[in-house]
Amino acid sequence: MRKFLPVFVAAVCLLSFTADAQAAKIKISDTAFLDIHGYMQTWLNMPLDEGPSIKTDFSLRRVRLLFSGQVAPNIKFFIGTLNTDMGKNGDMSSRTLIADAWIEFAISDYLKINAGLLKLPFSRHMQQTGAKLHGLDFHGSYLKRYGGIGHRDMGIMARGLLLQNKLDYRIAILDGKEYVPGNPGATPPVPDTNKNDNLRLVGRAGYNVFDPEPGYFWAGTYLGTKKVLSFGLSFDIQPGVGGDSGDDLYSAIAFDAFADIPLGKNGIVSTLNFYSFSAGGAVPEGHGFWADFGYRIEKIEPLIAFEWYSPSQGDSGKRKAILAGLNWWIQGHNVNIKFQFGTENLNGADEWTQTAIVQGQLLF
Repeated sequence: MRKFLPVFVAAVCLLSFTADAQAAKIKISDTAFLDIHGYMQTWLNMPLDEGPSIKTDFSLRRVRLLFSGQVAPNIKFFIGTLNTDMGKNGDMSSRTLIADAWIEFAISDYLKINAGLLKLPFSRHMQQTGAKLHGLDFHGSYLKRYGGIGHRDMGIMARGLLLQNKLDYRIAILDGKEYVPGNPGATPPVPDTNKNDNLRLVGRAGYNVFDPEPGYFWAGTYLGTKKVLSFGLSFDIQPGVGGDSGDDLYSAIAFDAFADIPLGKNGIVSTLNFYSFSAGGAVPEGHGFWADFGYRIEKIEPLIAFEWYSPSQGDSGKRKAILAGLNWWIQGHNVNIKFQFGTENLNGADEWTQTAIVQGQLLF
């Protein structure tokens, strides 16, 4: 720990003095503008089960540059780069990708059309922004689908708020898993993938008890600026890619409940998600849930989270995790430090593994 403490103190000092990070806004005309912003998340990962000493590993969990703006009245756009896990285990080969790229046509509050490379509304958590998470990171084990088309895909999405902003609907038609010719001469034979080139359909219907969330990306917590209580039901389906044969209907459903309730200068945040996946995806057929709860005392927030997943057959993909954390919202989402201690049991193993992670975030 003597190796870790000086670095942690230096990080606290650096982030504490970076108090007023702001995006750059460029005016193009009276009806057009460009916003340039981004964020960086640095990790100090400490596995606690590898011998008598703590082995530290510094890495950049995420570095993103984000470009958004308006080109004409009611026509907006968003482009986001993404670089993940640079320096993890000494590997500097991480490369920068385009993770989001879409144009939005705002017809009214009732109907907005987003087209391009989309982040998808399969559970509220999937369409959150990584810059405004509640805990340390996404609960990524529940966001997988296939190698290249997990929680993002190419397509078009209609979304909007109905019934006096109480009903939030989002439905997307997407490329999904593309057609790939098989190899019947292989041993064993390899069948075609999506031979009919079927499209993927993802959607969510949510009910807002208090404040609506009209933005494309949701936040894991609004830190007292909104009073939110919402419930949502979502689905993800694509014919011809699922089942044991890889030629049946793939489907998944999710239920989510989210509460972010200010209590004066304090507040509570809690999330509950249930998932059920059919066969044929990256997550084995089965069902599971994750939940978290935090109580923010001005800028300090202790929280706890649980993860559980049970495959229908075997132990592959089985997951149990207990995560305890402490968030220090130095300047809200712009500058914060998060600590997480986790213990998890994977794939039915006899033992649990423990890891401690410290994250510093700068959002500008």
